[in-house]
Amino acid sequence: MPRQRTLVKASKLLRAKRFAEVISLLEPQVFLYRDNFSFYYLLGIACLYVGDFGGAFSYLQRAEQLNHGHAGTLLGLAAVHLRRREMPQALSHWLKILDEDTRNKTAKRGLELVRKTDDPSEFVAMAESGRLKRFYPRLGFRFPFWIVPIVLVAA
Repeated sequence: MPRQRTLVKASKLLRAKRFAEVISLLEPQVFLYRDNFSFYYLLGIACLYVGDFGGAFSYLQRAEQLNHGHAGTLLGLAAVHLRRREMPQALSHWLKILDEDTRNKTAKRGLELVRKTDDPSEFVAMAESGRLKRFYPRLGFRFPFWIVPIVLVAA
């Protein structure tokens, strides 16, 4: 049960965009969660948003091994490959996503970007400027706790 609480806490921290805290919470526990998809996915996405593309690649690759075909994992891996200027791998991940979900807007945007871009070095500049985050998996929505009392008072 404490292991599950750790993942729930990490998920909440990730939605709150506290990526460094997710990494510091989860990284020391790699050996406890050897075969847990959620652990590697959360850690990989946190590394991706922090800009640690090497860590993101290794953690997301392990998540892909544990849960083959997960759209969020494939989006993260595609973003890492895009950053490394490995277009065939990024295209392959986006096409796998679109095979399963033809309405995935992030994968469609990625394919459109690669189609329009002539110079692959632009992807590195995009990663450094933060524009590459448009192609990362979505984090979900964290409902702020203070809104509920305000809505109740207003009602």
